Amino acid sequence: MSISAPILITLLAIGAPRTDFFGDVNRRNIADVAAELDSVAKLSPAAFNVVAPSVLDVVKTSRSSALRLRAMDLLCAKANANRVGELIAYLDECLDGLQQDKRQAHYGFIEAFVSSDLSTWGGAMRSSPATIVFLNRLVRYRRPDSTKSDLNPTVGDMAGKTIFELMPDVAGKRQAMLALIRDRTRGSCKAAQLLPAITDAETITALRTILNEGDLNIGAMRALEDLGDAQSLPILERRRSELEALSGQPFHDLLRMVKRTILRINLQQQRSDLLAYIRDPSATNIDPGHYWAIKKALSLDVPTAEIRAAILQWAAHAPSQIHLIDMKRLARELGILEPADLAATPDGDIRKYMSHGYPPKRRSGPVPVPTRREKRNSWSPNEANYEALGEWMGTVQWQALPEGEASQLLKGKLCELDLLHPENCNDGP
Repeated sequence: MSISAPILITLLAIGAPRTDFFGDVNRRNIADVAAELDSVAKLSPAAFNVVAPSVLDVVKTSRSSALRLRAMDLLCAKANANRVGELIAYLDECLDGLQQDKRQAHYGFIEAFVSSDLSTWGGAMRSSPATIVFLNRLVRYRRPDSTKSDLNPTVGDMAGKTIFELMPDVAGKRQAMLALIRDRTRGSCKAAQLLPAITDAETITALRTILNEGDLNIGAMRALEDLGDAQSLPILERRRSELEALSGQPFHDLLRMVKRTILRINLQQQRSDLLAYIRDPSATNIDPGHYWAIKKALSLDVPTAEIRAAILQWAAHAPSQIHLIDMKRLARELGILEPADLAATPDGDIRKYMSHGYPPKRRSGPVPVPTRREKRNSWSPNEANYEALGEWMGTVQWQALPEGEASQLLKGKLCELDLLHPENCNDGP
């Protein structure tokens, strides 16, 4: 049996022993549980930590994603060190679960944790060593039987960014990001983006050392590229020579990346070189690309008027209308062009029709009619509706329904939410 919010607060005030304040949340109305969680959020820290185990129980057992995330946010914001440890221990269990049953809930819950608003985290969550240990486990996570991770690639980046923001000083941030790059973790790319914000001689020297030793370290290379570090060019030239002596697609891709980095670093040495590159229509399809050059010119404080002039010179000889439309969109988004610039060029966003900045290849001849099997294989469930399904399931009294009726009810809801193949929906109950 659940306890209403006013009674709950009264019991906490008189020091009632810890108990199950929310009851069986999967047998209760979601709105009622959500209202009680909102009441719990208003408790004092001491009172909250009496009921925190019950909040954690909502995280562990609720079939409602909304309730689980709300309860997790409360623990991140108000839990003491002991309760934070319990939450992190549960997140560790979720990560372990990926190796066993690969439940979709584990993916979403871990991603929600690393993408949560850090400004709402309490001092215990921010300062707990367990938090940093778990985040470091995320960016280094690999399945024992594979070199690949089961996690969405962005999870590593988000975890790396969270580690960066939780470090209390510049020295801690530098040490953490260099460790991510040195270990070639999933957070190394995000670390390469964040390190230039705390650039000093020690950081640059460490990056050059990492780039110079062992196999090519892409994270260190990207960070030095962003910094425009000319002193790393001899190391990169040596890397290029080594890769040119090798064959195979992986080495070819690495060689292309090294050549791009060398070009980008060289372009940053002189403002005139960067502007000349933007003006040159023949460079449109060559790395590093006009878009990078324009954004880099802005970050290097090149006057907007000079960038605008270079874009307009390029536009007079643009290789295609598609490139011109996309350039207009980008320059408008960055606030470079004036309203009257490129007035004859249509407005539009062609990114959804393009791959790597180029028009899609057109199929010649008649378009083949897909077979029934091809149509079936091309269908996929509407993943955005999984949360709605979970919330709906929490509102149904399943044990009170006959087995056949329960199956029919569930099938109807799956079809309604586009989570079951249409052919199965037309087969009858």
